[in-house]
Amino acid sequence: MHPATHATELLDASLPPRVGRIARLERLTQLIDWTRLAALVADLHAAPTR
Repeated sequence: MHPATHATELLDASLPPRVGRIARLERLTQLIDWTRLAALVADLHAAPTR
C-alpha cells in the first residue's frame, strides 16, 4: 500500500460519517475495482525518480 493512501484512510476513519463526502463520488468509488486499478499502476510507484 502506498503510504499516502494509508494516511488518507486513517484520516477518513477518524472523521464523523458524511464529513467531506460527496454522495456522487461515494457511489463512483463503490463501482471501481480498486484492487485491479492498483495492479495496473503498481509500476508507477516503483518507477525510479530523478
